[in-house]
Amino acid sequence: MFEISWGLVIWTIFTFSILMVILKKWAFPVIMGALEDRENHINDSIAHAEKKHSDAKVHLRTAEDKVSGAQKEINKMLSAARERADDIIAKGKEAGEIAKSQKLEEALREIERSKQNAIGELRREVAGLVIIATEKLIDEKLDKNKHEALINSYISDIKSN
Repeated sequence: MFEISWGLVIWTIFTFSILMVILKKWAFPVIMGALEDRENHINDSIAHAEKKHSDAKVHLRTAEDKVSGAQKEINKMLSAARERADDIIAKGKEAGEIAKSQKLEEALREIERSKQNAIGELRREVAGLVIIATEKLIDEKLDKNKHEALINSYISDIKSN
């Protein structure tokens, strides 16, 4: 079945040993150099990536600081704008109240003037009517100015009571 050929085994070991010597002398140094170059290249790439990563972190922190500063500035601006808007609204309300009170005072003065004019007109009318009624009663014409003065004094007495 299975038989070992000692001659073939010796030649295989001898051939393998020569191959190993040749590989050790010329192939392994080249392969090892290529592997070391590849290792150095990978280490350099990792170092470069770590440096880029740390730079990116620094830039990110800087950007976050800028965004935070900008947000604070925006909040300050909004706060100032709200205060200005509130001041403008307050001034507008105050001006409206002043205008309203001035219009109200003016209307009250106009009402009082109209009232005084109406009272004066009513006095003159009443005085005229009283004179006419008195003339009809006594059927004689009296001095109009004296009667008006007398009637006005009676009206003033009635008004003060």
